[in-house]
Amino acid sequence: MTFARFMQQYRAVGREKGDGYDPSMFEGLTAGEREQARGLLLERGLRGDTVDLNGLRWLGDDAVVAALRGAVLPGGDKDMARIETLFALTDDPAELDPLWLYLDGRDGDERRRSAWLLARLPLPAGLASALAGRLCRARLGEAALPLALAWLATQGVPASDPATLATRVPLVRSILDAWPWRRRRVLARISRELGRSGQAFDRDGDTAAAGPDGPETGSSPLPSRGK
Repeated sequence: MTFARFMQQYRAVGREKGDGYDPSMFEGLTAGEREQARGLLLERGLRGDTVDLNGLRWLGDDAVVAALRGAVLPGGDKDMARIETLFALTDDPAELDPLWLYLDGRDGDERRRSAWLLARLPLPAGLASALAGRLCRARLGEAALPLALAWLATQGVPASDPATLATRVPLVRSILDAWPWRRRRVLARISRELGRSGQAFDRDGDTAAAGPDGPETGSSPLPSRGK
């Protein structure tokens, strides 16, 4: 019955396909059924099916990790799905390295989508410096809000946890209200308030881009307090 449910979703189209997979679809599968399901998802995933790529996080093994690492998928959305699945399977921050290329690129849509991808992940503290460097750049546009959320995740305030909402809102506001080249000071203060060491702001990574661009207005649904 479980494998039939998986196949029903695998053959789905339109809105039903968009619902994707969940762990319960793979519970109770025999070893042979898991292998068959894994092969089906991988075959379509390597052709760029983002729903199947996401489904692999529940079935992936060493062979899937190797295949995804070697895959070259056209289009930022497909590649980002590949990266997200690799991180889910390995819990290795190095798998997120390609996202920095999207964040640093000229395509504003890819910059925004890669930033939101980071914002929904359980990021380790080791990525705080790289995120801080990018938050201190001017003209982030719609990437500013998710980058602030991603940085807060490295400080123990994950965006995925409803319990931290009351904490996140004022912190995000204080980050986005600051001029880009002054944000390191704000981030250092927040880091201390959250009981962190503040060593993520040693400026060994990216440096802030100074300029008269001002706070990231229009990049967040949070009301601005003004200057």
